[in-house]
Amino acid sequence: MIKYILLVLCCPFLFLLGYSDPTYSEPPHVIGTERWQLSSDTVKEKDTITIDLNQQRTKISSLIYGQFIEYLGRCVDGGIYEEGSPLSGADGFRKDVLKAVQDLKIPLFRFPGGTVVKIYHWEDGIGEKSKRPKRKNLIWGGTMNNHFGTAEFIDYCRLVGAEPFLVVNMATGTPEEASNWVEYCNGTEDTYYANLRRKHGYEKPFNVKYWAIGNEESAGPDAGKDQYVNQYIADS
Repeated sequence: MIKYILLVLCCPFLFLLGYSDPTYSEPPHVIGTERWQLSSDTVKEKDTITIDLNQQRTKISSLIYGQFIEYLGRCVDGGIYEEGSPLSGADGFRKDVLKAVQDLKIPLFRFPGGTVVKIYHWEDGIGEKSKRPKRKNLIWGGTMNNHFGTAEFIDYCRLVGAEPFLVVNMATGTPEEASNWVEYCNGTEDTYYANLRRKHGYEKPFNVKYWAIGNEESAGPDAGKDQYVNQYIADS
């Protein structure tokens, strides 16, 4: 059951596996040595799907099989992260869940969401944990103590062998806030947020390559003044 903490983003060809017709007297597919042909006497000859296994048009990036976590139920708190639990290490990561996540071989890991990104402010989740503010989770209910924040997420990605993928708050955040987060994670110069990361014990930059602006921003009823990325960019 542990693996269902994570949300799978892609399941290719599921529609083919689930296809059926009660009028078929034979299996709906015939497998040959070079191609897979889907046909039946109930389907006109021109309505045949042919998949040529020898023809490769482009390489499919493994990154499309990424997954994400957010402050939803026990996904983070009490799930992958549970301070003080006998099942957790000194870093607060649940060892049983960590093993299950490692077995998934995730190429790309996304945080902090999910819809909760609309109320998430990254500076709540950095520095000394006892000083991090607790916030109401206005999306999913409950509270967030923010003990699992940026550095913890990066550390977790390293442990599971995934590239970190961070999502900036477009709804209630600002472009400046997003820019500061990039500097905190990737800054190498003598600047405020790069130095703040160093002060927090991380001398080397996190080198986060993948960033996103918002999540499901076309959902009008959700929080936030900007529902369109182009408007957010213009405001910056």
